[in-house]
Amino acid sequence: KLAFKGQFGTAGREILSQNLLTDVDGEQLSLGVDYLLSKNTTVFGYYTQENTEPETGEDVDDSWLGVGIDFKF
Repeated sequence: KLAFKGQFGTAGREILSQNLLTDVDGEQLSLGVDYLLSKNTTVFGYYTQENTEPETGEDVDDSWLGVGIDFKF
């Protein structure tokens, strides 16, 4: 049995660095899937993409890929 998952988030914040207040905006998108192997075992994977946009610098893009096993005993 497959279960697909997704999440999106956006945020804005102010950062104080070297006595300067800077606005920073960011967005994050995550997609994942769970696969039920048995009553007690699930394997899963996900991918996350994040973009941060400081008002005074270049955009920063990061991404993560993860896999795992959830075993309940």
